[in-house]
Amino acid sequence: MKNSGVVCHGDCDGIISAFLYIKHYLRDAWPKKVNLVFTQPWRAHVDARKIGEDLNEAVFLDIALSREFVDFLKALSGKVDKLVVIDHHRSSAEYLKELQALPNARTIWRKAPSCPRLMLETLKPCTNPYESFLVEVADVCEGAESRREEVGKVADLIKLAIARD
Repeated sequence: MKNSGVVCHGDCDGIISAFLYIKHYLRDAWPKKVNLVFTQPWRAHVDARKIGEDLNEAVFLDIALSREFVDFLKALSGKVDKLVVIDHHRSSAEYLKELQALPNARTIWRKAPSCPRLMLETLKPCTNPYESFLVEVADVCEGAESRREEVGKVADLIKLAIARD
């Protein structure tokens, strides 16, 4: 079995997206057969190379698309069995047709409060209450309001924990 690669934005909702994707769709491959890379959208086309080539599946989560990144994805698509891009950033819209034209690509894009929320609404994984809580945390990390105080506290803690000084 070939390895899979997951590249995600290294912020709160990107990390939660990667957790949900790996848990629900790459469970049998984790951890030995999954290459996980955290990045920032402005350097995704550089960091994403770390997942390798000749992969079963290359997954990109919560990364706003850019010309450089789309060119990288198009080149990578010929070297992997399956390419998955899930993103909720409005700025990515202009590049969607290029990715959707790739025969082995699955592109999920829609404006949503967070990437985990988009995954929940489109992929419909069967989540437990803890995972649902994390999706709400991701929404708050991206600017949504929550009626539950503990959600805001956890969002703040996660943002502080992963902040780069």
